[in-house]
Amino acid sequence: VLLVRGAAAPFTVSGNDLLDQTHWIQVTTFLVFLLLQLALAIALPLLVAGRMKRTLGVREASLRLLNENTRDALVQSDSAGRFLHWNDSFSELLGHSSADLAVMSERDVTPAKWHAVDAQVEHGQLASSGRSAVYEKELFRSDGSAVAVEVRKFTLTDEDGHTPSVWTVVRDISARKQAEDELRSREAMLRATQQIAHLGSWT
Repeated sequence: VLLVRGAAAPFTVSGNDLLDQTHWIQVTTFLVFLLLQLALAIALPLLVAGRMKRTLGVREASLRLLNENTRDALVQSDSAGRFLHWNDSFSELLGHSSADLAVMSERDVTPAKWHAVDAQVEHGQLASSGRSAVYEKELFRSDGSAVAVEVRKFTLTDEDGHTPSVWTVVRDISARKQAEDELRSREAMLRATQQIAHLGSWT
């Protein structure tokens, strides 16, 4: 028993009282610790998710800014290839209105002979690294003609690791292809002329 003296009348504190107070403090401390752990467990995932959403939002905003200012055609598609957003260059390249593109997909404007190439890129480079190398293909215009293009694709993933959209940069290379065809044609004519001249020298 402890005797405590002060300005008031003396009073005593037993050992059992001290043990009860110590136990109460320990229990209270433990409960506060559990509450802090619970709060952290709830808040941390929310903070991480919020940060990832903000990061994704910044990336989306940056891409949309690029979308409106790049000279190349740029189009955003969902995981099924349906068009979600595009710039004026893409619409002008294909000759389709926004109303047309809103109900179309990449497969709709791609000749069948290129479907396997697109699938290989999607399941290969995009699946493994989230971006593709530049590759050539063709796209249908609204009048049914095909235009030669170079494309490069890259994906955006959300906080769950899913891929909600694919961005594709499309560059019209039809003029370059035409120049290459004309060059090959001139080279073929030159070779034919040289062969005729060589045969004529023996007559």
